[in-house]
Amino acid sequence: MSAETLKLILAITAVLIGFCCLLNQQAKDNSPHSDQFVYMDLMVIDERGRSIHGASLKLDDTNIGTTDSHGRWAKMVKIPLGQLMTLTAQKTRMGTNFQHIEKIQAHKKNLVENEYRLTRVVQVREEKKQLF
Repeated sequence: MSAETLKLILAITAVLIGFCCLLNQQAKDNSPHSDQFVYMDLMVIDERGRSIHGASLKLDDTNIGTTDSHGRWAKMVKIPLGQLMTLTAQKTRMGTNFQHIEKIQAHKKNLVENEYRLTRVVQVREEKKQLF
């Protein structure tokens, strides 16, 4: 076997290995619960539409941060695509607790423009205290 033939075989093998790696990564990216970095953009408002600054945010049981002075929070978060998660926004103001809990799911069909981006406006409501 000549040196030219050996170089050609090695080049073709390298291309095939690269192509297989690419296909494997695409299969992982499209699997129902593959972890992806998703840009989450949240805005927390009250019942009157006013922004809520300093609202605590949780994704499942993990604290992911608090809203800024404009009621916004945005960050890249590594989350499993397709898995149902609980988003909680909570703020206590003048002794009153405001809260919103919702189930969210990040997958390609609800991401903006086929990018890994999840945008939500979350409206917190006053928790009514039950008197017994």
